[in-house]
Amino acid sequence: MLKKLLVLVLSLVLSASVLLAAEGLSRRQWQRQLLSRPPVYKADPILGFRLKSNYRGVHQALGTNQPITITTTSQGFRDHQIYTYAKPANTFRILVLGDSFVEGDEVNLPQIFTKQLERQLNLRQNGVTFEVINAGWRGSSTLQQYLWLKNEGLKFNPDLIILNFSIGNDITEADLFDIQFDAQGLAEKLTLKNTYVDSQGFLQSTHSGLCDQSYFCRLYLRPLRQRPQSDFSKPLWQLTQAHLLAIRDLAQTHGSRFMLTITPAIKPDLFTHQQLIDFATSSDIAFVDLWPQFSQRADRQLYFKADPHWTAAGHELASQVIADTVYPPASFLVAGHAYGSPSGINLGLYPKFLSRLQQSLISETKFLVLTGDIIRDIRHPESWQQVQHELDQLGLTSYFVTGNHGYDRFSRDLFTEKYGNTYYNFDYQDNRFIILDTQKQAYSVSPDQVEFLSQSLRGNFRRVFIFWHELLWNSRQEYSYISANTNSRYSNVSLRQSNFWDQVYPLLQRHSDKQIFVFAGDLGGRPDSIPAFYQNLGHITLIASGMGAIQDENYLQVSLNQDQVKFELIPLNLTNTLRPLEYYTPQHLSPKITDFIYDALGLFRNLLRRPN
Repeated sequence: MLKKLLVLVLSLVLSASVLLAAEGLSRRQWQRQLLSRPPVYKADPILGFRLKSNYRGVHQALGTNQPITITTTSQGFRDHQIYTYAKPANTFRILVLGDSFVEGDEVNLPQIFTKQLERQLNLRQNGVTFEVINAGWRGSSTLQQYLWLKNEGLKFNPDLIILNFSIGNDITEADLFDIQFDAQGLAEKLTLKNTYVDSQGFLQSTHSGLCDQSYFCRLYLRPLRQRPQSDFSKPLWQLTQAHLLAIRDLAQTHGSRFMLTITPAIKPDLFTHQQLIDFATSSDIAFVDLWPQFSQRADRQLYFKADPHWTAAGHELASQVIADTVYPPASFLVAGHAYGSPSGINLGLYPKFLSRLQQSLISETKFLVLTGDIIRDIRHPESWQQVQHELDQLGLTSYFVTGNHGYDRFSRDLFTEKYGNTYYNFDYQDNRFIILDTQKQAYSVSPDQVEFLSQSLRGNFRRVFIFWHELLWNSRQEYSYISANTNSRYSNVSLRQSNFWDQVYPLLQRHSDKQIFVFAGDLGGRPDSIPAFYQNLGHITLIASGMGAIQDENYLQVSLNQDQVKFELIPLNLTNTLRPLEYYTPQHLSPKITDFIYDALGLFRNLLRRPN
């Protein structure tokens, strides 16, 4: 009996110790969360609550434990700048609505995506000044955003209104309020229920039950009980839809554009996500879905581990995606082996390529570079007329590169008449484009062109783009496994005499102050050809792509952002999804050990089948 009693006492002591330890740790975590949330709120008779005016404080970010300075203006924005209602001349003003992802109190002000968006847009040098007003605050719902826009936001005369919609909680946050509706069934006044703003500026719960006496219960048990479910039949979703439509209508009435940005949670609710996309599509609301870009960046920490909000890298990526939608960067196209299939009968450009161009050409595309093998047969000089006619029909400026197909006297004369020579250069913004002729001295850059290249590389250009036909770098044995078109394979003995590595590459190396991109187009014309090639060698990047005889045939779209160059492979076969260009490196293209095993097994089987 005594033994059982002793076991019971020890069990009770152990249980109490565990509970006390859990409560102690929960207390520390609760205090840490309090410190990580700055007391920036004030009660509002219409909105329920919003950011204080003229607040300045420092708090410890939950995600990093780093001190973050929070400053609000007299207008209640997290900013330093005061914005006048009257918009300055020659200014495009963007008003961003949203919750904690917009307020961004986990990072310092310059790192918030709204500030980065403003910087990126102003770097694009289009003659207009962009202003981005951050009108977000933590915990705000779509109802609050509608009311603030209606009563205050439109006075700032925005050209574009962006509502950043957080999939994680923007629907359920409408349940924070008792709502007074107007005659149209829209919110007219919001009053907090079960929550209040205390004298310091924190949001506090009015609950006073047993659970509120325990930090462990408040932190871990209550959220489990109150966890919302994704259920779009509920009134909260219907209420949210009505107010999104009302924001759209307010923007249209005011003459502003309206756009949703869809922000996925760190563990996205894909059902809710798709429902929002379907709603925006059916309601003619423009939107930017951030999930595809965020899901591709598994190598980067876009969310804090201890706080499900964006890191500085997450804010940066969001700003890039939104900037490319608001003001798409200038771009150009690069197409290799553009006559297409060796067995085709087309006189001009490859029909599949021409059709894809007609479908996908955008206004930001400034020109097209055709990297050789543009026509199939020099016996049909009218092919050049057909190619030019097709490009004129598209209204697309084009630059031709010589290839081994179409290099007769007539073709060379055409190049000279069109561009002054078979090699030439031109400039666009602060970028230099250099076209070289690798047919003049087979598989090499002739001496006069080496001198021309040397002269062309001089000047105050941040980036240089060089184009020729063959993959001249395949002249080294280390590229012997790269399956290009016939003339660009290491097995072509003549290619091994190329002067690329001996003369051209050292010349490019000397210009380390520039980003240099070298494009070749002798790919895609054989069934076993690779679809693309990419290799970064410091400030020099080697690139190739092409079309004609492979399932993954493609051309390239190159976007010229102020601070970076982006590449996208455009598939000719619409059912294909290509990997990013940067995937097709020598490492990924190299033969795997399994390939050698399969080849050996195949050879062995053939030997066994051979008759005696």
